Amino acid sequence: MGKNLRDYARYGSIGIAWVASSIVYAYLGYRGGAWLDDRLTSEPLFTLLGLVGGLGVGLYSLIKELLRIEQTWRREKTDNEER
Repeated sequence: MGKNLRDYARYGSIGIAWVASSIVYAYLGYRGGAWLDDRLTSEPLFTLLGLVGGLGVGLYSLIKELLRIEQTWRREKTDNEER
């Protein structure tokens, strides 16, 4: 398997995992917000906050993963230059 193809597979799997986790986080935020709205009778406030919070958590996890990959890439590049 070529290095280029391996990179595409790595980034593709990150994208798929990000979409799936964002959907889960958004759904959990939505349901938690809807539950709070039912308890506190504050109709769309907590539902929207939960939805935005869930999407924020999904975006945070994507950024964290990309930074980890970039750090690994820089380390590999430095190791290859030293040889």
